[in-house]
Amino acid sequence: EYSLCYPSVKEFPPLGLAPTTSTIAQLLIGDLLAAIYSEHVGLSAAQFAVYHPSGSLGLHNSLARDLMVHKSTLACVNANTPLHLAAKAMTEGMVLVDYGRPYLGLLTHGDLCRHLWADQGENTNTLHGLFTKDPCSVPPDSTGDSCLKIMEDRGFHCLLVNDSTQTVGVIFRSLFTQRFLK
Repeated sequence: EYSLCYPSVKEFPPLGLAPTTSTIAQLLIGDLLAAIYSEHVGLSAAQFAVYHPSGSLGLHNSLARDLMVHKSTLACVNANTPLHLAAKAMTEGMVLVDYGRPYLGLLTHGDLCRHLWADQGENTNTLHGLFTKDPCSVPPDSTGDSCLKIMEDRGFHCLLVNDSTQTVGVIFRSLFTQRFLK
């Protein structure tokens, strides 16, 4: 059995009665023990995320494969799909365009709105020229932190998650805020 002791400390004013300085000292000891133990056992960011899955640290260290929306739950359409059918499919969320490996592109609400707001004077019947071609993607073993950085730096709201041969899902920027609003 071991004891960890720290010297008697004067509590922070105004009255010096509330445990302020002493609680900081206890937190410091606890944090030091956690850091030393983590280093001693070689705790990785991925292992840390397993024990803190719902917190901010766990979310940022989780892998894209664990954070993504699987492609099987997304609407998938061909680039020749009539615009009205793609818009109908979009009521369920974002649309992957073409059954390619990886997909040809993404049709987002933003893409559709930009097209509808633009006074082009032409009636586009298919998705050609409307969707985002060759969208940015990350491998499934990317950390949530690296995915969020790419989306923030480039102003994206989502990223494709691609393994070596195909698109396996999509990760959304809103995940990083919605997770903490529940």
